[in-house]
Amino acid sequence: MRNRILKKEFWCDEKIIELTPVERLLFLGMTNFSDDTGIQIYSAKGLKAKIFPVDSISVGVIENGLSKMEQLGLIEFGNDNTLIRITNWDLHQKINRPYPSKYEFVEGFNEHSMNSVGILRDDSSPNKKKKDMQR
Repeated sequence: MRNRILKKEFWCDEKIIELTPVERLLFLGMTNFSDDTGIQIYSAKGLKAKIFPVDSISVGVIENGLSKMEQLGLIEFGNDNTLIRITNWDLHQKINRPYPSKYEFVEGFNEHSMNSVGILRDDSSPNKKKKDMQR
């Protein structure tokens, strides 16, 4: 586990100031427990245990905070909802000799993955992106 640096711009970031103080602390804690690529296991109960072990903050508060962070574009969930990735990780953390992630983060589907009638577009599938990279 590495120590993380908090840039002073964090406190005035337009997305961060939309979070409650508890949600901001949750986000900061998530940076401490993410791997060197900004990925961690998605477990609200696990995050509560790591970040707020003795505080009377419910798992529901953690879930709501994660949902809000996703809406703001601060985090994203993998397509099977087992992983969380902090977006723009490389802009926030400069890691000398990073360890490769032990997780394979597959991006989830969003509203841009669907056409106007709600059918998945071929060009938005994470598997298509992976296949295109192998060519």
